[in-house]
Amino acid sequence: GDVPPPPAPRNECVVVGLSTASFDTHHNMPGWDDQSYGYHGDDGAFFHARKKMTHKHGPTFGVNDTVGCGIDYISKRIFYSWNGKFVGFAFSKLDDSILRRGLYPTVGVDTNCPLFINFGERHFAFDLAPFRKWEATALKGGLSGLFRSSGASGDDCNILTN
Repeated sequence: GDVPPPPAPRNECVVVGLSTASFDTHHNMPGWDDQSYGYHGDDGAFFHARKKMTHKHGPTFGVNDTVGCGIDYISKRIFYSWNGKFVGFAFSKLDDSILRRGLYPTVGVDTNCPLFINFGERHFAFDLAPFRKWEATALKGGLSGLFRSSGASGDDCNILTN
């Protein structure tokens, strides 16, 4: 008999980011509206308000990777880390109204693999101590209000292992 063709590969994506409380979590990935910011694992792109930040990309991420996200309230910038290394500042000049309303850790999931999200109950892969020193020197005023990094892992797929 005929052997059926294998199923088409599924394009899975995990997005790590931040959003306001009014972000629609049911029909959007972080970065797809003006209430959220996201780092997309499938292409390494940073998104805000559905606009791909073409001049800024991080590495793609997936199985066995750890991704962190933070916010520097003094310089009004969002940064990311990947496998414990600083990726860079993806978004700058954040609007004061967004910061006043608050930004919350947000993970968009389009995968069948389990994830582990770390809100501080485990050690973060990205060490904030040297980062804070570097930022304090760069800003001459120090850092305040760094947001917690977030990562994920699962037993079957080990996506974003922390």
